[in-house]
Amino acid sequence: MKATEKLELYLAEFRQRLKKLVILQGVAAVAAVILIISLIAAWLSLENGYADSTVITFRLLLILALAVVTLKGIVEPLKRIKDNVSSQIESRSAKTGGKGFQGRVETYAQMEQGNPFRELLAEDALKISESYPAAEQVKNKDMQIAGLAAAAMLAVLIYMSVGAGLFSYSLQNFLAGWASDSFVPPQSIVVLPGDESVRRGSNLRINAQVEGFDPDEATLHVRSDGEDWQEVPLIRTMDGFEFTLFSLQEEMDYYVSTTGLRSPDFTVQVVDLPSIENLELTYIFPEWTARESETSTRGDIEALAETKIILNVTTSGPLPAGELILNNTSQALSINGNEASTEFMILEEGQYYIAALVGGEQVRLSDDYFISIAEDGSPQIELMRPGQDWNATNIEEVLARVDASDDYALESLLIKYSINGGDWQEVDLYEAADELSIEHIFMLEDMRTVQTRTAAAPKIELGAFDIVLGDALLPVGVEEGEEGEEEIASLDPSAQDNEPTFDEIPLKPGDLISYYAEASDRSRTVQTDIYFIQIQAYNRRYSQSQLSGGGGGGGGSPTDEISQRQRQIVVSTWNLIREAGEGNNGQVEINSSLLSELQLTLAQQAQTLTDRARARQLNQQDEDVERFVESMDLAIQAMFPSSEHLASLELQEAIQPAQEALQHLLQAEAVFNDMQVGQQQGGSGGGGGSRASQDLAEMFELEMDMEQNQYETGESASPQAQQEQLEDIMAQLDELAQRQEQLANNMRNQQQLTEAQQYQQEMLRRDAEQLQEQLEQLQQQQLGQQGQQQANNQQQGQPGQQGQQTGQEGQQGQEQEGQQTAQNELQRRLESAIRAMNETEEAMANNLGSEELQRAAEEAQRQLEGARDQLAQDQIASMRESFASMADQSADMLLAQERMQQQLQEAMELALSERESGDNPNSRGMTLLEEMELADKKEELAADLQRLQQQMMNTMQQFGDETPAAARQLAEGNETIAERELELALSDAALYIDAGYALYIAGNERNVTEGMRALNESLERAEQLALGALDGDSDLEQALEQAGELRDQLAQLSQQNGQQPGQGGQQQGQEGEGQQGQGQQQGGLGGRPDGIVNGQGPTAWSGNGANTAFDGPIEMPGDFYDGLDNLTELTRDAIPEMQMTQEQINELLDVIRELEFSRVNRNDDIVLEEYNNMLALIEQLELSLRFEGRNTNNSNNVRTAVLDMIPEEYQESVAEYYRRLSRENN
Repeated sequence: MKATEKLELYLAEFRQRLKKLVILQGVAAVAAVILIISLIAAWLSLENGYADSTVITFRLLLILALAVVTLKGIVEPLKRIKDNVSSQIESRSAKTGGKGFQGRVETYAQMEQGNPFRELLAEDALKISESYPAAEQVKNKDMQIAGLAAAAMLAVLIYMSVGAGLFSYSLQNFLAGWASDSFVPPQSIVVLPGDESVRRGSNLRINAQVEGFDPDEATLHVRSDGEDWQEVPLIRTMDGFEFTLFSLQEEMDYYVSTTGLRSPDFTVQVVDLPSIENLELTYIFPEWTARESETSTRGDIEALAETKIILNVTTSGPLPAGELILNNTSQALSINGNEASTEFMILEEGQYYIAALVGGEQVRLSDDYFISIAEDGSPQIELMRPGQDWNATNIEEVLARVDASDDYALESLLIKYSINGGDWQEVDLYEAADELSIEHIFMLEDMRTVQTRTAAAPKIELGAFDIVLGDALLPVGVEEGEEGEEEIASLDPSAQDNEPTFDEIPLKPGDLISYYAEASDRSRTVQTDIYFIQIQAYNRRYSQSQLSGGGGGGGGSPTDEISQRQRQIVVSTWNLIREAGEGNNGQVEINSSLLSELQLTLAQQAQTLTDRARARQLNQQDEDVERFVESMDLAIQAMFPSSEHLASLELQEAIQPAQEALQHLLQAEAVFNDMQVGQQQGGSGGGGGSRASQDLAEMFELEMDMEQNQYETGESASPQAQQEQLEDIMAQLDELAQRQEQLANNMRNQQQLTEAQQYQQEMLRRDAEQLQEQLEQLQQQQLGQQGQQQANNQQQGQPGQQGQQTGQEGQQGQEQEGQQTAQNELQRRLESAIRAMNETEEAMANNLGSEELQRAAEEAQRQLEGARDQLAQDQIASMRESFASMADQSADMLLAQERMQQQLQEAMELALSERESGDNPNSRGMTLLEEMELADKKEELAADLQRLQQQMMNTMQQFGDETPAAARQLAEGNETIAERELELALSDAALYIDAGYALYIAGNERNVTEGMRALNESLERAEQLALGALDGDSDLEQALEQAGELRDQLAQLSQQNGQQPGQGGQQQGQEGEGQQGQGQQQGGLGGRPDGIVNGQGPTAWSGNGANTAFDGPIEMPGDFYDGLDNLTELTRDAIPEMQMTQEQINELLDVIRELEFSRVNRNDDIVLEEYNNMLALIEQLELSLRFEGRNTNNSNNVRTAVLDMIPEEYQESVAEYYRRLSRENN
């Protein structure tokens, strides 16, 4: 095939694709014109009542637009393609970014057929066409976009045409109304009341509804006899239009018109009828209310359903006939002269009016009166006395007073009580009244509880021994599996015919009475909270004084904790029963499941306690412990069914075993209190009681976790949760300020606010009040936690140890006082903002001027913004105080540890001296009193360290996101405490010192001091990083500062190599006698006044800035590699801040990776070459950071490290080093 033929095929393909694209784009343009013009025409036509002028005008406009778009978008482009496709190819190929055909195709098209160069030109064009295929010049994507656009617009047009509503009718009429009139919906104006007869002087309200279209306005036409028509515009309403004609005096005609459509003519006849002079309503209430009838002269009715109404009307003259129109239903009136009456029952809400009958037509005599159904509210009931849980002996009389009321009538009033979780018993207090205040006395002496009695097991006497097997006694010598089994079975009470009997016994200490009050009306029943009467011993002996019983002490019973938990479960279960009665089942199911888990957890903890007591045979060592364990077992047996019922939402079934479990726990509590009192009155060390009861108390505290437990009620929220709440409050304050600013701008631009804007102002005030309540709750939580922390600190402090603790409490008091002042300022600003919002609402209600509205709104906005700023400042102040407090505490603790280390060192030296001299062979270096005081200080320091560690954890949770670098330092400090076991070391030291073995732990004091020093350094660095984050220090600045610190540490190693005389020998001499010679040697070399080391003269500085005076391993500082980690991390974080090329960034990353490699392959005793490499890398990194800091800030804002501390003999070498680096960079 010739080249010309191939080129013609290429041109034909291009022409075909281009035609297809032009046609699709033209169709899309036509669809867009049809859609836009049709929608505009349909909307205007609907407004004008489908006026022919509007429809015809837009149809002509559509035809003209289609003609223009078709001509310009389809016909002309196709003609250009047909006549000169070569120009299209040339232009499209040139737009692709290449050289294109450069006129070859166009030249080819202009050549004649016999031109000899035509074939050559075709070959040349074909080569180029390989780079510009037709499929790429006219892409399928362009054709698809055009086709989809056309299809989408046509789909929208079809959807709008076939959809429901008047707009679709209007669109159909515009597009196809020229073919048929069926597309126009029926149009009419419905006018109410139409023809009407009214009393002279009364008012007539006219309502008009337009069907078939939706006009913007309508006109009422009115005329009296012999007068011209008068026009008045109707008022637009939600349902249509309306207008009221006042004080009609004569007959008149009227009709309604709009956009060429009018309603039929209607006639209003005016008749002279008597007027209503008095309207009286008599309410006959339902029998169950027991209320007497009431009379009212108000026309509107508000009454209970099934209330009977007797209506009496007095008119100015006799009525011919009359009707009561009740909810569009007529009811005849009984006429007696000037009196008319009727009666009806209130069954539903609605309205009524009174009309006269004139000539068979109704003539309204009154306006509309409205009927509303009053709700029968729930009874109100309250237990006024005692109004709380009560403790009493079993011979006391407990007075209970119940106040109850109902809006109509009470039907019952009961007090229900249960003894030890038994069946509920009722006391009827009802008297016929709307309000009651009745008292009831619980005669505890007359109350009885049921106890099961079984027949006693037979007893076999074999000398002096009785062996018990279950409830039966096993004779000695009888073993299981032998013939004695028959004898054992004969002794089993279960094998006897003895049925259990029940005894009624008086109440005893540990018994529990649960009670509540219940009131009912016709439809609802309500209950009070559940309360408890706990039976206690006569003399209330268990005061747990700490003064008796030798050195022993006692606190409150640990069983108080578990009984309180069980009490909370009982109360919560009762509250769920009440909520279920109110219909809130969704939340009830969730809370019931939670209570089930809590009950199960409590049962498992109690079970673990009893199992441990039996495993240690505590119940066999003390009868009181045995009774305690038995009561706990009974409580556990009741807890498991309670948990199962709660899980199954069987709340009524769960409340009884829960109460039974509580009663057994209270009995166990009474037994435990007796044991505590016995210990205190025993007089011997430890309280005088049995060791078993003490072990039981310790196990109880360990198992139930008295300090922190999962049954806390949410008053002690975590620091992280409090921080999240503060951040949420700040976000809400910012949102409120923005909303108030927008409303203030609207007031500035408008003379009068709309109802929507007034509603927004009211909602804004409500949101501010809700935010204020949320802030108050958060502050109460914080105050509660601070009070609890102070109480814990006081409990942990021992006599004679209060010095440091008192100082800490004083510091905490100052911090709390500052926080309280800031919180008061925040509350004041919120109150001022709410007050300004109230003033804004009052100004709106009183229609005051725009200036007053604007002033109040701007004042509210200013106070909200001030509250937001105050909260932010409070958070910053809290962060500063927290980090400063931890740093100060660690410094004080380090100082205390150093003093104690010095004291132990001096004691060790004194004891050694006295023993060697023979003055005191058993010398311990301290007196007994000094040892006791030092042991107390160690214990106090251990407790302070524990509190500090907890504060560190709280601070990491609270401010970790704001100051990640500082949080990492806190984590390192926490790791120091854990890895070096500082708390355990301090506690063990206290024990050793108290036991008289202080000299044995003196050697470990140095490690403890070093650990405390490392902790103090971490906390001080954390404080600096936190302050730097608050002051806005960038990662670049922090990295530069860290690099300077590391370089200074390496420089100090160089300076330490030339020690003062005697230092080296002394330091090395302490390491042991085996290194004494080496220590003296190094001390001698370091002690030369001329600084000559190994005969090399003064310490030299190498050409690359490294120190060459070291000989042998170089010991790195303990925190050097931690600082190196921080440097590399900060440098990586600072890279986005730097204005560097990619090549420079890669070079910087290479340096960082080399430093990280040295960190991974760390060597605490590095050699000289490694030291030089490390120093060179750090100095190179510091120089890059410093140079970038100047470029980034364009000023000297970067805090530079101190560079003028280089010794004079090294300054020239350092300068040469930096000059070399500069030349390499250039």
